[in-house]
Amino acid sequence: MHEQVSSDYNQESIYSVHGRIGRIRFLAYSLLLNIMLIPLVLIAGGLFEAISYLLGSDSLIANTLIFLIGILTFLVYFYILLTPSKRRLNDLNKSGWVSLLWFIPMINIILWLCLVFVKGDIGINNYGAPAKPPSLVHKILASLMPITIIFMIIFIASVAIPTYQSESTQSQITQ
Repeated sequence: MHEQVSSDYNQESIYSVHGRIGRIRFLAYSLLLNIMLIPLVLIAGGLFEAISYLLGSDSLIANTLIFLIGILTFLVYFYILLTPSKRRLNDLNKSGWVSLLWFIPMINIILWLCLVFVKGDIGINNYGAPAKPPSLVHKILASLMPITIIFMIIFIASVAIPTYQSESTQSQITQ
């Protein structure tokens, strides 16, 4: 009985681009993958600084290395952004190609709202069996996502507003 129940669900891992995930898993996986991205960005930034310091910021080799590290970092970010989105779209019986809408300003907000609030297909669809029901861990992580978004908005505003104000003050002084 247990094997029959488990075979009725998609068994893909968090990193897989195949299969389907529901709304709660989408939020939980997105949070986890974005947290895992922080060290990548910090390492890439550190490498940028180290390369510039060691080879000089005007060096062709330094600029080439920085460009290649930037491309690699972007590709990892691209994968991290699109993996849960593609699987969530599959749950809605939509192609993963729709996840490219992330790169269109304002449309990406609508896409996110759809991925979070639109209920997926209950049974098997063109992309396979539904994901297992979310565990307590998934539910806890998913509930942290709105808190994380609010924290990020406050953090960005606390950095951006003073920077904007100091720049506008400096431009008024120079005029």
